[in-house]
Amino acid sequence: MDIPTSSEDVPDGLPHDIILDNVEALIYVADVESNELLYMNKYGREKYAPTTGKRCWEVLQKDQTGPCSFCTNPRLVDDEGNSTGVYTWEFQNTVTQQWFQCIDKAIRRNDGRMVRIEIASDISPRKEMERQLEQERLKAEQLATTDMLTGLRNRRAFFYSWRTAAARSHPV
Repeated sequence: MDIPTSSEDVPDGLPHDIILDNVEALIYVADVESNELLYMNKYGREKYAPTTGKRCWEVLQKDQTGPCSFCTNPRLVDDEGNSTGVYTWEFQNTVTQQWFQCIDKAIRRNDGRMVRIEIASDISPRKEMERQLEQERLKAEQLATTDMLTGLRNRRAFFYSWRTAAARSHPV
């Protein structure tokens, strides 16, 4: 599958910049071998430093001196150099501190180069809600297992501990 990654690859009449620049997500294309950024949409250009001639790890991450340890390129291309399909993952960016859900795929350009396209959607509000939900769950669990009058663990806590120990086959 080929997708256009520069103006010369785009068929006449396809307004790819208009479409991609109006998506509220980071979309970029980087060469799999060199990590050179070949394209970044408006969302990305507004959040990160200028990208011309830079590698993805220089622009998208903080204080990187080489490719990221979590780079998905090895997951995107098999030993024969073919795309392995879509890889979805979550990551907290080191520059913006935002959480992103990333959808990555390796594709072959018209010139034969293998490139990675990534669409990264900001999920920071969801991550904050998950954190708050976990705090509330822990608070509710404590209230359910603690006698409010004495502050000691109650019967529910005892039965929970007993069931947990029995499930692990440990003596109570």
